[in-house]
Amino acid sequence: MAKTLLHDKEFDRFNVLKETSGNRFRLTPKNSFGIFILAGVIPVGLTYLAYATEGEYHWNRLFRRTPLYETEYVPRDKDL
Repeated sequence: MAKTLLHDKEFDRFNVLKETSGNRFRLTPKNSFGIFILAGVIPVGLTYLAYATEGEYHWNRLFRRTPLYETEYVPRDKDL
């Protein structure tokens, strides 16, 4: 017969640490700079880059050599 699972103290310690991590985190000048970079500058920069280069690069021309359909696509009639 199978035994019950062994109790792991380190796993319980990790779970307690994970559950109470919000109590220990404090917003300080040291970590607020990193948060500002990750949550502000990078998304705004990527959004600006996306809008600034919109329509300049045609990725479908790079990766697609043949058309999707040899003839004009016409959907079939479905009897539902």
